Amino acid sequence: MAADECVDTLDSCGGRGHDILIASLAVLGPSHGYRCRTECDVAGSFAYNAFNLSLVVPALDTTWSEYDAENPDYCKRYKGVIADDGSCSFSKDVLKCTHTGDFAYESFEMEQTVATDNNLVCADDYWV
Repeated sequence: MAADECVDTLDSCGGRGHDILIASLAVLGPSHGYRCRTECDVAGSFAYNAFNLSLVVPALDTTWSEYDAENPDYCKRYKGVIADDGSCSFSKDVLKCTHTGDFAYESFEMEQTVATDNNLVCADDYWV
């Protein structure tokens, strides 16, 4: 039986189809968005929706030249600026997220996956 038939029937190839299905779910990437840590994310308070996303993610900012709410590039972010009083704002300086950085994920189908545990996004998204 061909491999694609195994995927279609899942159980007719001695469990190999199940293995493919489980592996696919294990590396499922975040489907509803993510963002990398900014200068404004202080230790212990890093959450996906801690700030209005249009202030953090340029692709969600309607004033940015590459605005694309349908297919946003979550691997670019605005630079955070912390004022003397501790408040934070975001400049229009665009920075790229690095695969070694910290990421926060919007809730999606899985609580965690290999992709989210290992931040397989941005430069490492080809693994997913």
